[in-house]
Amino acid sequence: MFLAGLIAGVVGLVLFVVEIAVVLGGSTLGTFGAVLLWVAVALLVAAGVLFLLAVLSSAEDRAASDRVQPTDG
Repeated sequence: MFLAGLIAGVVGLVLFVVEIAVVLGGSTLGTFGAVLLWVAVALLVAAGVLFLLAVLSSAEDRAASDRVQPTDG
């Protein structure tokens, strides 16, 4: 899950930066550029959600391992 979030985040960030650079360079976004910009935003949101899920899952695993297990004695 962490790897998928990392990949989605990197791809989304690259697309976002490229499209922002096109706009700041004086060009207008065509239909394809607008679609790429929205895909970039969606990938960044998905990456954030996956990262949050990975962190929460890791926290739950640590909390479970910190609990003292009763021993049969």
